[in-house]
Amino acid sequence: MEYSKTKKRCPCCGEYTLVKNGYRHRNIHGLPIGSTKTILHMKVQRYKCKHCGNDDYERVSFVKGNRSYSNRFAKYVVDLLKAMTIQEVSKRLGVSWDVVKDIHMT
Repeated sequence: MEYSKTKKRCPCCGEYTLVKNGYRHRNIHGLPIGSTKTILHMKVQRYKCKHCGNDDYERVSFVKGNRSYSNRFAKYVVDLLKAMTIQEVSKRLGVSWDVVKDIHMT
């Protein structure tokens, strides 16, 4: 899955002088389909500003910051936590206890 190919503005200086500077792969937990775990494999572009030198990755709109799960996945976890323990949610979704705890604390 590739995200976007439109011209980008530097978040630091506001200029349209960004050039591609590599990429990284991200694996994002999405909502399960039935009982099947869903992971989105994304190629996220890295950009460097020729004007100010800022170096950053493209933002993914449905993921908060550098988290490993989508916003919808987080909401689903919160809903499950109303009726289940952190351990039970972790086991049911196939993610670590720490991921569920992180979502619970935010």
